[in-house]
Amino acid sequence: KAVRLVGKLTYDETREKSLTARFPARIEKLFVNFTGVTVTQGEHLAEVYSPELLTAQRELISSYQRDPESRITAIAREKLRLWDLLPEQIEATLEKGVPEDRFELKAPTSGVVVKKMVNEGDYIKTGESLFQIVDLSSLWLILSAYESDLFWLRYGQEVTFTVEAYPGETFLGNISFIEPELNHETQTISIRVTVPNEEGRLKPGMLVRGVVESRLTESGEVYAPDLAGK
Repeated sequence: KAVRLVGKLTYDETREKSLTARFPARIEKLFVNFTGVTVTQGEHLAEVYSPELLTAQRELISSYQRDPESRITAIAREKLRLWDLLPEQIEATLEKGVPEDRFELKAPTSGVVVKKMVNEGDYIKTGESLFQIVDLSSLWLILSAYESDLFWLRYGQEVTFTVEAYPGETFLGNISFIEPELNHETQTISIRVTVPNEEGRLKPGMLVRGVVESRLTESGEVYAPDLAGK
């Protein structure tokens, strides 16, 4: 049986990451000042000034110069690590022996900046969200299935689908989740499909027409591949 479904592509929620302030600071410069920009992991997003960071670096340099292997030095080093300073940044500070009053915030992952919550000159507090980045190399396809279709749908089944942007071309994904509850307004159930998107051709928001080819086993059950390895 061919089950025909419609739906929309969206972000893979497991691939969303937020860059948050680990210490109070002021945004001196934004290297990424609008959404939609593609960034790579470790790329500079903003430059900030922070008196608290300046003090923490001085504490590390002072304790390191007295005893590089002391517990106080280890604690001071760990404090900066927890503030998202990279190991090479910490080592560079120790090598120079002079604290930096500017600090560059870097992208925690590769992807697209979908939210920018700060502007140049803003004062930020600890825990405040600055950027949201989504890795679009994998997407979710959310399809709507009628109650009568559920018998034919299983975890792991392959879904073929088309989008208007690429006429005549077919894309593939696999069912990764079936909502446990029926939407009482639409009388449908959401089917989530994981879709590889390494080339970035598919975009969140695209409308999709999908097909699931189901077949019965000799025992009369719907066949579904075992993607979980169980």
